[in-house]
Amino acid sequence: MADQKISQLAAAALPLEGTELVPLVQGTDTESAPASALGKVDGAVDLPGTDALAPSAGNVRLFRREVSGRQMPAFIGPSGLDSALQPFLARNKVGRWSFAGNSTAVGVDGLGNPLGVGTIKTRNVAATNLFTRMKRLGYVSAATAGSLASFRHNALQYSLGDGAGLGGFHMIVRFGFSDVVSDMRAFIGMRNSIGAPTDVEPSTLTQCIGVGKAGADTNLCIFYGGTAAQTPIPLGANFPANTANVDLYELALFSPPSIAETVHWQVTRLNTGHVASGTLTGGAAVLPSATTLLVAHQSYVSNNATAAAVGIDLCSLYIEVDF
Repeated sequence: MADQKISQLAAAALPLEGTELVPLVQGTDTESAPASALGKVDGAVDLPGTDALAPSAGNVRLFRREVSGRQMPAFIGPSGLDSALQPFLARNKVGRWSFAGNSTAVGVDGLGNPLGVGTIKTRNVAATNLFTRMKRLGYVSAATAGSLASFRHNALQYSLGDGAGLGGFHMIVRFGFSDVVSDMRAFIGMRNSIGAPTDVEPSTLTQCIGVGKAGADTNLCIFYGGTAAQTPIPLGANFPANTANVDLYELALFSPPSIAETVHWQVTRLNTGHVASGTLTGGAAVLPSATTLLVAHQSYVSNNATAAAVGIDLCSLYIEVDF
């Protein structure tokens, strides 16, 4: 019998009353949990709760974590540190860039090496703030007006889900700006182009989904488009785009294989905890079609009309598909 994916499980839930005794380890130790915190589906256990307090010493607590619309099992220990569970790597195809810090070395797994434009910069870890504590790599533009710095993946390998089990992805990238000017342009996300980016307003890009800023913006926006560029979605004052070496951001994109041409997005300002999220859909004019292949990553910053350098740092890139 073939293995079933979580999305294929039947949805008939069994009623719960009182409490459930949840085994903590193999053996007889159990802990009571409210019935409202657990559900059962054909003998499996649902985890509806998304907020979990640290358990008592010697225990670990399971809960549900939502990352850009994807539901994942997670756990938290007595220290308060929590983590989502890693998908089974033998059956999920994962690509990663992991920047070593204090050097230009890049750990690469399942993707081609990142390509860059501008001057590559070693970023040494420093204790100043969360941004400087991250292991990362930088690219900085020239100081001539119209110059840019960028990272990119150079293979068209990913697409939005087609609604019938093909395509789809879960992509997470962490980044920040190292050098900024007031009219800086920026885009960080996925596109259908393997070429080096050019100095254009991100609001004019098509066949893309990502986050960034136009020349007149002071805060981040979501930029997206299919055959036509779409109106950007402003994220507001909690997501400033004009700070250098301070704000650390995470962009997460999830396109389910089982839902046609849909992308759930989530932007997190990691140094403050602010989160913005949403869902995009609407057909081939609004988003890349399920047959339009995209790169795992393209990012750029440009200095637009200002003759001063701008820079972008990447900490990590993760992209996962089912097959």
